[in-house]
Amino acid sequence: MALPTGRVGLTVGDVMGRGVRAAAVMGQLRASLRGYALENHPPQGVLARVDALVQALEDGELVTALYGVLEPATGTLTIASAGHPPPVIVRADGEVAVVELDPGPPLGVAGRSFGAADVRVELGDTLLLFTDGLVEDRSLPVYEGIEKLRAGLAADARARSGCPQDVCAAALQVMGRGPSHDDDIALLAVTRAQG
Repeated sequence: MALPTGRVGLTVGDVMGRGVRAAAVMGQLRASLRGYALENHPPQGVLARVDALVQALEDGELVTALYGVLEPATGTLTIASAGHPPPVIVRADGEVAVVELDPGPPLGVAGRSFGAADVRVELGDTLLLFTDGLVEDRSLPVYEGIEKLRAGLAADARARSGCPQDVCAAALQVMGRGPSHDDDIALLAVTRAQG
């Protein structure tokens, strides 16, 4: 989402569960996150405010989320996590790195604040945010899946194209995710381009 002063807000989240109820909760949270982001709160402040909303929901929802703010002019990304898998960066030179950040508690679990990390996104780098459905299943723990994704993207020439669609296609292929996969997957790929 476009933010004041030319910055860009990036987010991905996941409500535990499926169906209409989960979709309705995600719609509420998306709208509230956007509102708090447009008020110019830092990423950890946005997550703290959305966390308060989740705690107020009647059904005690459990939600994970990432929210970051990218300064396109400098390439500085400030990002915070609420129990969500970390994003990966496909560098222009083909190196793929997992963003190091404190995962924090999921939204809806009281008792801890959210931290933020600053990450440098160079020209030509592609940032990939995703839900755990991409990197986790019954036989693959989430952090093993993240390493499989990192290694697979590093070996896939499409991931180095600088095209967000190619990075998403490569991620789905290296993780073997197709129509028969039993979990929802959301991907957001953003390439920092010149101009």
